[in-house]
Amino acid sequence: MRKCWVLPLITLVAATLGVTAAGVAPVLVASDTLLRVMPLGDSITWGVGSSTGNGYRGPLSNKLAADGHPLDFVGTVQNGSMSDPGNEGHSG
Repeated sequence: MRKCWVLPLITLVAATLGVTAAGVAPVLVASDTLLRVMPLGDSITWGVGSSTGNGYRGPLSNKLAADGHPLDFVGTVQNGSMSDPGNEGHSG
């Protein structure tokens, strides 16, 4: 059976953009606060299908940087062309 990655990805993007299931915006964080994010998932987190190997992590990093947030991706594996490729993406 094929794993469905669409719903988790939509949820992640919606949360990043400030939309939740309840329609309430998440708590605002000062733009100079370091965000430590652990991208966790399967092949899409690893970057499979992405020309850069970054998957959704690249656009997520760009969005947060554009909002002025310093970002630190954490994880035990590294993949992609980003300067901070840490993640927990495990292709299965």
